[in-house]
Amino acid sequence: MLFGASAVRAGVSPRAAAAWGYMVALPLPALLAPLADTVLTSGLHVVSGVTLMWLAADLYAAPAVAEGAVPTAVR
Repeated sequence: MLFGASAVRAGVSPRAAAAWGYMVALPLPALLAPLADTVLTSGLHVVSGVTLMWLAADLYAAPAVAEGAVPTAVR
């Protein structure tokens, strides 16, 4: 959650929804692990995977920062 919070605060993801999804969707499988396998938990695994792919695609497409430069927010 700390990585997601820092990504949201720093604005490093071009789409804030990806960073928010990372912060919210990924801790939920750990919290819901004691529950039985249902459509809800299966759907949550799909949402978590999509969030990871979305965040990776956003960060891969972001412009590179020169070594030693101070990065600015990508919007």
